[in-house]
Amino acid sequence: MILEIMQHHYLAHSVPDLNRRIEQFLQDTRNNDSAALDILREFKVEPGEVREALNRLQEAEGALASNANGNAVFFAHDSAISQAQSVLQRYFITNNLIQKNETAGAAAVTSPISDVRLSESVVAQPAKRLFGKMSQTDAGWIACWSAMAFRRLSGRRDFPIQPAAPRPTPDDARVFLIGDWGSGITRAKKVADRIQVMLQVQMNREQHVIHLGDVYYSGWPEEYDDHFLVHWPVRPGEEQKYGSWSLNSNHDMYSGGFGYFDHLLTDRRFKDQQQSSHFSLLTNHWLILGLDTAWTDEDLAGDQADWVRRQQAAHPEKKLILMSHHQPISAFGKHCPALLRLMQQNKVTAWFWGHEHRFVLYAHRPDLPYGRLIGHGGVPVWAENGSSSPEVDYVSTRSFRSGVEKFALFGFAEMDLKGDHIDMRYYDEYGNVERSETIR
Repeated sequence: MILEIMQHHYLAHSVPDLNRRIEQFLQDTRNNDSAALDILREFKVEPGEVREALNRLQEAEGALASNANGNAVFFAHDSAISQAQSVLQRYFITNNLIQKNETAGAAAVTSPISDVRLSESVVAQPAKRLFGKMSQTDAGWIACWSAMAFRRLSGRRDFPIQPAAPRPTPDDARVFLIGDWGSGITRAKKVADRIQVMLQVQMNREQHVIHLGDVYYSGWPEEYDDHFLVHWPVRPGEEQKYGSWSLNSNHDMYSGGFGYFDHLLTDRRFKDQQQSSHFSLLTNHWLILGLDTAWTDEDLAGDQADWVRRQQAAHPEKKLILMSHHQPISAFGKHCPALLRLMQQNKVTAWFWGHEHRFVLYAHRPDLPYGRLIGHGGVPVWAENGSSSPEVDYVSTRSFRSGVEKFALFGFAEMDLKGDHIDMRYYDEYGNVERSETIR
């Protein structure tokens, strides 16, 4: 991901400037300017489609004015802003207007945020605007490319009512959990590399890797290729060795879910998920259910709530673990009412989720003994100062310093199934065990 596109002040200056230039491009087409019309013909785009794309980018411009935050990066819970970021990133990558300082594996990271930046010829413009020297061709390229992308990804992909077939799982399986990981930055790659190495340590046991959702910025197919599939811990050709699963999320749905359902889940590594966004792993002792809380944002689309109840009724001897992108409870934001109801209406032993970019162990509750937020897989944020909330047992404050700033460490979880109990280990991005516990 490009450093500047993750920063609010660059977007706040650049998106309005871009919109003015696209507006001028549209005016040129209305004036029958031959160069502008040639661009439309080249892309096979109609002026009305460009206008629709501009409307979307103008929504982003308005949302940017009220969505500033003080964190290390700017990932808004807003589809218009996220799609504007997707548009800008694709423009700069396609036109080779970036510079990279790549580091491999667990090597030192040049930047705590991203080792990909805009080239000096772009950022050294007056007023730090990204489009200081943009030509009519540039504006037309972005306008037409945006129109094509929005045309391709308009609407909402149908929700797959049928869950994936239950996956029988041995009592001694190992499961890795990683949340909000799909940024593609070097530190996120490090996390995937560590899991990939750990998968190879015990080849004689069944192992799975589950992503708790969010591929940035808005779930375009190209973003799954660049930020997710190329770095996923299960490598191409290893689909017979390890299981791969990915939950749906808000960022996956910002372009209608087409990239998630019809691109990511068609990769052979995710074959067992059968292009469904809810799935189950069953051992002799545990019922592990992955939920879709994003097709309907912060809610359960289809009959998932009944599906959970039916599964628990069919397996009363098994203890229930739920996994989702969104949170049933939160000490930092809001509870999701539909998920809270699901928790209260079922006998849930443990629930793992992401969405909030932290690592948190929630205190024992009668309706949820083990509530675990694992959203620190791939989004750079400032280090936490802990929490005084009685709802929380532990908030990770592990960090590293870059200049005067302290960044929270990324991390992931490992579940070792041991019959009727599960040994949990929570690792940071350096491979150190930060916490451990046993779930019973």
